[in-house]
Amino acid sequence: DDNQLFVWNAAGTAFAAVNAPGPTAIGVQNLLYNGSFEVTGGTTRAGASTTPPAGWRNLSTSAIGYTDPVGVGEGEGLALRTTAAGGANEGVRQVLSNLKASTAYVLRARVKPVAVAGGCNISLTDGTSTVTSTSTAAGSYQTLEGVTTTTAVPADVNVDLRSTADTNACDWDEVTF
Repeated sequence: DDNQLFVWNAAGTAFAAVNAPGPTAIGVQNLLYNGSFEVTGGTTRAGASTTPPAGWRNLSTSAIGYTDPVGVGEGEGLALRTTAAGGANEGVRQVLSNLKASTAYVLRARVKPVAVAGGCNISLTDGTSTVTSTSTAAGSYQTLEGVTTTTAVPADVNVDLRSTADTNACDWDEVTF
């Protein structure tokens, strides 16, 4: 799997799969709340919810919906659909506070631009720098990744999932930080 995550093991002797089975498994923790968008404002899974998922807030006037993420290999559940409804860089945001100083953090998101190649991006902003990654193709899921390093006195980090232009629609799933 091209998206398998490996880390250097504690003994410093080899790479190990993050979710490897057995007693040597290395767990991974997601600092984002509700990064798979299963907790919504709807009453029946995707329901008719048009509110941002729990833990996230709307950026500007983005239209919010939920869909079945056909074509994403990480599992079943919901995908968040954001559609810019008034301008560029609309979507959802989650703010992370109290991060460890001088530490590199990686944001990964699976996204399917519904119709426009380059129509979706992730953005990490900490007040002093911004890191972005933009989709390359439309109609299929791809992984976007951005790395940010906190300062000696870390500021809050804004994690944004955005459309790059008005009316662009993006299906988001499996967002980790």
